[in-house]
Amino acid sequence: MCLSSFINIICFLYFFLLWNILKVYVRKIGIYIYSLFTIIYLILFLVNPGTPDKSHFLENNINESLVESRICNICKIVIKPNEKIHHCDECNICIIDYDHHCPWTSKCIGKYNYYLFNAFLTLLTLLLLYLIIALFLIPMQ
Repeated sequence: MCLSSFINIICFLYFFLLWNILKVYVRKIGIYIYSLFTIIYLILFLVNPGTPDKSHFLENNINESLVESRICNICKIVIKPNEKIHHCDECNICIIDYDHHCPWTSKCIGKYNYYLFNAFLTLLTLLLLYLIIALFLIPMQ
């Protein structure tokens, strides 16, 4: 929420203070990028990062041979040798294809939200570049 609040405050102040000065097409581009950024951020925040389903839990695998498998002591899930499941200490859950825990989104980045995270970073970069470039497009008086 910290990043979201920071970006929202900057954008609202930017558009509020410069709304009458910016050209129409510059405003439209900014609103479009800001809207896409907000939508992707909300979807990223709400999407499951990749928690294992019930078939991974230890009580569901009692009859199987667990010789080469690992078991997460905290989550009590069975991790087979070919699976890329890691435990996040921040969220205290196991994540499939765990990449990292992002402090800006307060979520783990895993199998189901990795591409959304890349889209989020791309749109954040575009938004910040827009804010910088649009300042140079303001006509001097």
